[in-house]
Amino acid sequence: MASTKKKGKDTPLYKEKSFISHRFMLALKELKSRGVVRDYREFAQRYGYDTSTITNISNGLQVVNHSLLLGIVKDFKVNPDYLFGQSDKVFRKVPVRKIIID
Repeated sequence: MASTKKKGKDTPLYKEKSFISHRFMLALKELKSRGVVRDYREFAQRYGYDTSTITNISNGLQVVNHSLLLGIVKDFKVNPDYLFGQSDKVFRKVPVRKIIID
């Protein structure tokens, strides 16, 4: 969960991003730099959000939610191990197998 850094007694200076949100934003920036995602608006709208959601995640005001994490892993082959800090490889080479739960 994001925590607030304070300047003085009660003045919030900024919010720290959660580790997963930070890695999500790094992966999203990589997708953008490779031209896979044109801009953050396009990415956000693909999953039913507006650009402010991505801006808030980037600024540490909001943590990345499940649907955006799932989307970036499923649709863009981002390595889930990267998002959780278990790998330095942003992208996976083979798709994750679907697990069927009865």
